[in-house]
Amino acid sequence: MIAPPPAIGAYGNRKSAHQYDRPAPPGHPADALMPSGPRSFSVMESRPSPALPESVEPVASLAEDLPELYRTILERVEQLERIGARREAASVRAAATRAYSEAWDESARRMLSNLLTRANRGLAGPERSRGWSLRRRSLPAR
Repeated sequence: MIAPPPAIGAYGNRKSAHQYDRPAPPGHPADALMPSGPRSFSVMESRPSPALPESVEPVASLAEDLPELYRTILERVEQLERIGARREAASVRAAATRAYSEAWDESARRMLSNLLTRANRGLAGPERSRGWSLRRRSLPAR
């Protein structure tokens, strides 16, 4: 057998393919670990996961929900203008347009929902306070 020429650089550390050939022990590789007795193995069983409760109402996607919210807000803005609350209507419309034209995410949905609530409050009229009244009471005449 002729010796291969000396390798240069990184190839000098390589071994030839026949240097890795070793005689394998007889039988199956698992037999080498358990020299005596019959071969055995274990089986893992898994239980099916408990059924998750199905949601009664499907969650609307942002692509469905945001345009619907925006149209509803614009309807409320129109109603606010009809009753004379033009300043509130303009404020709600500007905020809704800004929220609708930015990123369509959960924060936009929250913002539009809050604006719808605000517009509905404006339509309901001023709410009387439930706390103590601050008006002056007249003193009894002496």
